[in-house]
Amino acid sequence: MNSESTGDDVRHFDFYREKYEAKILIDIGRIESLENMIRTPQPHTLGFYEVNFISGGDGTFMLDEYALPIRPGQVFFTSPGQVRRWLSSEPVTGIVLFFEPHFLATFFSDPLFLYRFPFFNNPVKYPALTLDSKFFERSLDMLEQIEAEFEKLQNDSPHLIRSILYQLMIQLNRTYAGQHEAVSDDTRLNPIVFSFRKAVDEHFKQHKTVEEFADLLHITPGHLNKVCLKHLKKNASMIIKERIMLEAKRLILYSGKTISEIAYELNYADSSNFSRFFSSLQQESPVEFRERLSF
Repeated sequence: MNSESTGDDVRHFDFYREKYEAKILIDIGRIESLENMIRTPQPHTLGFYEVNFISGGDGTFMLDEYALPIRPGQVFFTSPGQVRRWLSSEPVTGIVLFFEPHFLATFFSDPLFLYRFPFFNNPVKYPALTLDSKFFERSLDMLEQIEAEFEKLQNDSPHLIRSILYQLMIQLNRTYAGQHEAVSDDTRLNPIVFSFRKAVDEHFKQHKTVEEFADLLHITPGHLNKVCLKHLKKNASMIIKERIMLEAKRLILYSGKTISEIAYELNYADSSNFSRFFSSLQQESPVEFRERLSF
């Protein structure tokens, strides 16, 4: 991974694309060897997707607002841009899988592919699950198959690696659905759901209304709301607000910027408008939230 500063107090890691000659945008590592990413309590973000399979350790993995217990059999899912902190009293062991979205999306000719999994790109879904010992060991075996392929890369290696990764993601998705009462087969949802979530992720700073996002998707606001209510059990406006709130909380806790600067970055006319929006959903002001949760 390549590391760089965001200009605030949050370090950022990008995927190291030149490791393999074939420019395979996926890699596997041992958690205990990634000291800068795993054993640091400092806030940091990733520019890629990551799945951690925890074999041993103790403590807490902070992912945005979630405090995830570090214990054997846990699996943590990180999407690009999420703020992470490892608070561990002893070394964490296991295997970490990281990959760029294009590695799967281009293969399946589906730019929304990773949005079909509820544990990625979804601020309101719990980003972890617990595996029984049998499934955990089977998952590690699949990861080791991918790792072995790196040792003898051939022209068809990317296809083999993608097939193993796809199988692993589907099995994790089914287990996640059972533990968290999510939709067991997200791929059956209306494709508008995934297009909308992706559009919100990309444009929430510029656009704030259902009408604006409906225009981007070339559908009516009423149809967008109907789809969201049917499949997500909430209206489109709330989906937009949840994404704005997620970014607002990240900036309040980790950026060091003033509330006025945060309001400007999120494209609010002034800090009072932003504070009213934040308080309406959080039941406390941005300043109170920062004072309560600052590290």
